[in-house]
Amino acid sequence: MTTAEVMEEFLTSGLKTIIVTTTASELGKEFIGQHITKELISEFPPHIDVCGENGEYHTFCYDGPIFRTPVPFTTKEPFRMEFPIKLDTGETKIFGYWFAGLDE
Repeated sequence: MTTAEVMEEFLTSGLKTIIVTTTASELGKEFIGQHITKELISEFPPHIDVCGENGEYHTFCYDGPIFRTPVPFTTKEPFRMEFPIKLDTGETKIFGYWFAGLDE
């Protein structure tokens, strides 16, 4: 299956998710808190794995057929954090991420 086919299967599953983290160099603040939809996926830059399998984004699943009731939550203002990551080469590189603040 291609990633596009996997995403299509996910979208038809009825699960509802929002983006809660992005790698800042790949997807900007404007994607935080957005629901995963076909329309949103079409707005991703061409090099982004639509399933986020390269760490471009992470989601929070809050509702769908496997849930008895939706998980209640609210989103707060997105915030950015940076972390020094030591690479296999021994070099340290700073990586930035956007995060969603979530509350019950």
